[in-house]
Amino acid sequence: MKRRIAAVHDRLTSGGFVLPDEQTTDFVFEGHAAALIGGEAYCVKCESRGLICPSGGDQRLGCGPGRQTALDGDLVLCKCATKPRIIALLAGESWCEDGYQPSYSEAPSAAQSAAVSELPSIHDEQFTLLDAETKRPLRNVRYRVRGSSAVLAEGVTDEEGRTQRIATKHPRSLQLELLELDRYSDRKASSFNSGKPFIRS
Repeated sequence: MKRRIAAVHDRLTSGGFVLPDEQTTDFVFEGHAAALIGGEAYCVKCESRGLICPSGGDQRLGCGPGRQTALDGDLVLCKCATKPRIIALLAGESWCEDGYQPSYSEAPSAAQSAAVSELPSIHDEQFTLLDAETKRPLRNVRYRVRGSSAVLAEGVTDEEGRTQRIATKHPRSLQLELLELDRYSDRKASSFNSGKPFIRS
């Protein structure tokens, strides 16, 4: 069946979107990087990341060693009981013949699950920064997240005091460093393990 090629930032049926993949830089359709099987998408409904799983025929465009383009209707293995699908629009009139009539069942088949069985699992964490006394969100606070000695993310908290989500391939301990807290006369910069969503005085 002829299906549109999926691209980074294409939406999901759950309201989420396809995340960038480091291998898609030079594989572009209509100005948008191609989404890849084994890449990641973020599901708004369950607030988790999931791997992109093939659905339908197995004839895909190759993109680097062992990688293939994702297509319209491919599944995202997030935490939802009913797995969302990619709604491919951004690649415009870029199509691929997958060689099969896809079945739009709500759950991945055994064959689809086997196709991603050797892909790494995704773990993610997010911190929420709250005032220790008022419990109100601390907005626009600069932070840095480390895993051991490596810096995994850096930015500023959003309107709800939240950091970005940090995804890792394996479970690991994360430390949050708060930067430039000298702006707050009654705060000190601190480091926190993930799962400690507050700032102590």
